[in-house]
Amino acid sequence: SGKPGGGGGPAAQVLPAGVARVGVPTSLSNGEGIGVAIVDTGIDLGHPDLGSPVDAFSAFGGSCTDDEGHGTHVAGTVAARDNTIDVIGVAPGARLYCVKVLDSTGSGSDAEVMAGLDWVLVNHALVQPNIRVINMSLGGPGSVDDNPSFHELIKSLEGAGVAVVVAAGNDAAGQISQKIPAAYSEVIAVASATASTGSNQCRWLSAPIAADTASYFTTDGANVVVSA
Repeated sequence: SGKPGGGGGPAAQVLPAGVARVGVPTSLSNGEGIGVAIVDTGIDLGHPDLGSPVDAFSAFGGSCTDDEGHGTHVAGTVAARDNTIDVIGVAPGARLYCVKVLDSTGSGSDAEVMAGLDWVLVNHALVQPNIRVINMSLGGPGSVDDNPSFHELIKSLEGAGVAVVVAAGNDAAGQISQKIPAAYSEVIAVASATASTGSNQCRWLSAPIAADTASYFTTDGANVVVSA
């Protein structure tokens, strides 16, 4: 005889270790009333755990819905709702604005990234809630002098009161001075730290990485503003 089939509803909501480590959201830290622009590959606009993100801008025309996956993952880390499904984000009360600047392969030019940032600069105070934060988990090799127009746009956003949060980078052998946009002094460059002590299951690591130390892949060192 055959085995009974699977079934049941969705699994209960999970609190990710990283979210717990930076601080379980409270009524004072849940991002309520704050707009966050996810400048990335887009967002799955129909995802039931993301609170109906605003289809704001696509550098490629049309909808900014995610066709790669990275932006949706980032959006969940930022603001997955505190409900009964999936995970909870760092700021589950925040409103997400979808700004697509990377294509289905996760790639985008300076011009495409700048187009998305320019949309935020023009519209950040015209939407409700206002966009107070930009998240860019992206970057590439370069220096602060490579593209003055890009740097000026970042300066303008910072001057307008929009916090620009960017990935420090995924190159343990490098420094953020070699990464754009992380090298710009106006951004908040975030490196990766471990939320809990790992196991020795990675064959290229000689020992487990302890909690609250740099992740093996992260760009860190001088000018990193936050590790999380």
